[in-house]
Amino acid sequence: MNSSDLLHIRILAVEQIYPFETATDESDSSPDDDLRLVRDPFPVVAISEQGFLLLQDTDRFQSVVRAGLIHVPVQVVREPALKLCCETLSLPGLESDDLMAVARRNQDDIIPARPDQGVPDGYYPVYVRFASGDSTALFLRHSAGIGCPEGLTRLFAEIGGSGRYLPLVETSSRHDQLLKGGGSDTTLTIPGFAIADLRMAAAAGELFPAHVIRVVPDCRVLAIDFPASVLKADIPLEEKQAFLHDLIALREQANRTSIVEGRVYILNR
Repeated sequence: MNSSDLLHIRILAVEQIYPFETATDESDSSPDDDLRLVRDPFPVVAISEQGFLLLQDTDRFQSVVRAGLIHVPVQVVREPALKLCCETLSLPGLESDDLMAVARRNQDDIIPARPDQGVPDGYYPVYVRFASGDSTALFLRHSAGIGCPEGLTRLFAEIGGSGRYLPLVETSSRHDQLLKGGGSDTTLTIPGFAIADLRMAAAAGELFPAHVIRVVPDCRVLAIDFPASVLKADIPLEEKQAFLHDLIALREQANRTSIVEGRVYILNR
C-alpha cells in the first residue's frame, strides 16, 4: 500500500458517522462485552466537513457503539469510486392477497397499479413478481422526492413484520454464486437511488430499510484488527491516529499485508 492510500485510513469519532439504513433485529443480540478487536475499517464517504456517511456494516457499527467504543477505524472513500446497487429481494411466502392487504392498510402510502402504468407525481415505483408469474407495481408515497420514500418505509415495516426478505443473487452469469433467496419466491425489484438519497436519509434520520441498497466501493481495505482497548481509551484522537499508522507500518515491514487484484487491501494476513 502506498502513502496516498494510507491517507484514506483514519480514526473517527462515532458521532461523526451516520448510517443511511436501519439496523436489523439480529444486531440487537450481538455480543458486546467480549469485543477485543475491530476486524475491518468501516467504509465511509464524506458528507460535510465533520460528517461521514456509513456505506456498509450498519449492524456491526451499532454493535461496536454499544460496546462502548468512542472512536473507530474507517476507510474514507471518494464518491466517484462508489457504485449503488438496489437489490432484487426475495419475499418468501408473500402472495398477491397478502400484498393487497398491506396496500389496503396503508392507502395513503401504497397504491397498487399495473406495471406499465405511469407513475404519478410524488410517488416512487417498485415492481413485484409473484411466484405464480403474475406481476404488479406499487406506487409508494415520496413527497420529498429525495431520500427514503415514506411508502418504502411503510412497505418494509409490513414485510418485516410478517416474515423475512432476502437479497436475491442472480446465477445466470455466475454459476459459482450461491442463491440467497428461493428461486420460486415472490420477488421485489427496486429502481435506483443515488448517494444524495442516502445522504438525505441519514441527515433527516429517516433511514432506508436494512439491506435494500448495497454500496460497493471500487477498493476495499480489510483485516485491520485494531485493538478495541485503544479505541475506548481516554486519549487524544491524534494518538490513536498515530497508533493506526504505526500498526500498518509494522505489518508492512513484517510482510503481513497484501493486495488482491488491486481492489482489496489485506492489512493483517
